[in-house]
Amino acid sequence: MDSENGTALTAGTELASNEFVTITTGADDTYKPQEVAFKINGGDVFKGGLQGGTNPKDADGASPNTSLSAPVSGAFLAIEAKEDGFLYIIHKASSNKAYTVFEEGTAIGYKFAAQGDAATDLGAVYQFELEGEGELNEIVLPIDWAEQEFLEATDADKYAAHVTVDAEGNPSWEAIKVNGLGVIAFPVYKDCKYIVNANGSKITAAGFVFSKADDVTIATEDGVEIYKGGGATAIQGAKVVTVAGNSAIYNLAGQKVNASYKGIVIKDGKKYIQK
Repeated sequence: MDSENGTALTAGTELASNEFVTITTGADDTYKPQEVAFKINGGDVFKGGLQGGTNPKDADGASPNTSLSAPVSGAFLAIEAKEDGFLYIIHKASSNKAYTVFEEGTAIGYKFAAQGDAATDLGAVYQFELEGEGELNEIVLPIDWAEQEFLEATDADKYAAHVTVDAEGNPSWEAIKVNGLGVIAFPVYKDCKYIVNANGSKITAAGFVFSKADDVTIATEDGVEIYKGGGATAIQGAKVVTVAGNSAIYNLAGQKVNASYKGIVIKDGKKYIQK
């Protein structure tokens, strides 16, 4: 993986997988390694990450949050679920960007949490649930970035403090623009296909956690809880997989290899012998 210029990956390139979920690139794009650190249920620190190079577009060339059509180009994640459960996509979040999740082509609701800034109206951590409608949990209205920052994360007065209305009655919003560890969480169902997309942004995916229930706690490297589910300790069925980035393993020829590779390998710039 070229950390300076990026590496071209074709659609369907596997980024992370276990017996429950497989995550691939959604379209052809160039990706650079990133290092995003996170903790699961108060345990070890995981590090990983890849950032795409191109903003996603739908078939009409529009940003997918405007039309709520699934992206067909740019950097986005394609996911296939092998079991029913709950999926947590761990990424580097931007508070002023909207995110969309699609189930079999339909935009659906999700839970969102991210590292904020205590000096802003978002607070140190901000969270909300984007609720869908009906049996399919379908989102029917476009998601504006202003909603991404404020949707159930702050009160109405704080929201209003960032709105300016011009002489013709048109509102505009002043972005807070906080970046930090983020989580997009939603239920998945066996044999269904999903897309996770950052609107107007190249998603930086660090890893994912699969669990049979919504019972996972996700925190920053220094222990700030971003998302708190029902489990405070290690749980049954939870599987953590980091997206190949700075933590990927390479042989001496610079080729990426898996963890079962035997011989001298390079990981995080250091040489190891894998037996």
